[in-house]
Amino acid sequence: MLEVVKTISIKTVCLHKAISPLSGQEERTVLIYMNSIYMKALKLIFICLFATVAFAEKRSTEQAQQGVLWSIKKEGIRDSYLLGTIHLGDPRVTRLSPALTKIVDQTSSIIGELSMVKPEPVNVAKMMTLQEGGSLQMLLTPQEYEALETAFIDKPSYRMILPSLKPWAASVLLLQVKLAMGESFDLQLQKRYQSAGKAVYGLETMQEQTRVFDSLKLYQQLGMLRDTLAYQDEIPRLIEEMIEAYLAGDLTALMVMSNAYIYGSNVDLKTFMDELITQRNIRMAERSAYYLLKGNVLIAVGALHLPGEMGLINLFKQVGFQLDPVPFE
Repeated sequence: MLEVVKTISIKTVCLHKAISPLSGQEERTVLIYMNSIYMKALKLIFICLFATVAFAEKRSTEQAQQGVLWSIKKEGIRDSYLLGTIHLGDPRVTRLSPALTKIVDQTSSIIGELSMVKPEPVNVAKMMTLQEGGSLQMLLTPQEYEALETAFIDKPSYRMILPSLKPWAASVLLLQVKLAMGESFDLQLQKRYQSAGKAVYGLETMQEQTRVFDSLKLYQQLGMLRDTLAYQDEIPRLIEEMIEAYLAGDLTALMVMSNAYIYGSNVDLKTFMDELITQRNIRMAERSAYYLLKGNVLIAVGALHLPGEMGLINLFKQVGFQLDPVPFE
């Protein structure tokens, strides 16, 4: 990670006139924060998408799908497993059940959305910041920007980079300060495999994930940020509801939350959600085939990627694998 930080130009951070030139030490500090923030952003973006779920009336008509842990079988190949994760560090989420502990111990490798223990070099600041001369303050009303600054009153390092951030990145930072975020479930799992000398792989690159977020038009990003600002006090309760659904293995409830945001938001996010979920599911299913044919692997990706006609459960079945739910406890 430090190598990534060293390669980022400070010009991509100090894009706003209000930020004065930084010393070498200040530059390193800001860039380290940027790098850390971006890594969390990719894992927290789902939270941002659910910010208004409690205020929408849309209900899902999908057939109920239960279970976040599934066995993957095919004749002549060692069994593999599919785990839907929730990208949080809550101890209730990260505690390994006896069934999952056995799977983690016996499988030879883990495959996540990203390899979080061996992240590829990326220009983190460029991914999160507006083009040179851009200013988040100019995109918001004075009242909105003041509310955003107030939310970061105890985070001076975040306030320093706030003017140059893209609206979607500012949304993620706002969520971050509203939640007590520990090390995510995904990262803890990958570290456990790495410590045991087992392989850790990723199905996507950061650039691929970031392109999805950058596909949002500016008005959509601003709508997302305004939604998050408007409902920021509701976020802890909404996250609690997500955790309860996850611990119950209720994939349908998670889909209802997703659909509620799409239809309840003030901006059209249908195309974005297709890119964020469906198109990525197709890509991840195709890239998973290599590992599944070798067998004895754990695929651990966000739980929202599992259910539905174009979810990983169904996509794996379509290419001849048998999937069965495994009791999570």
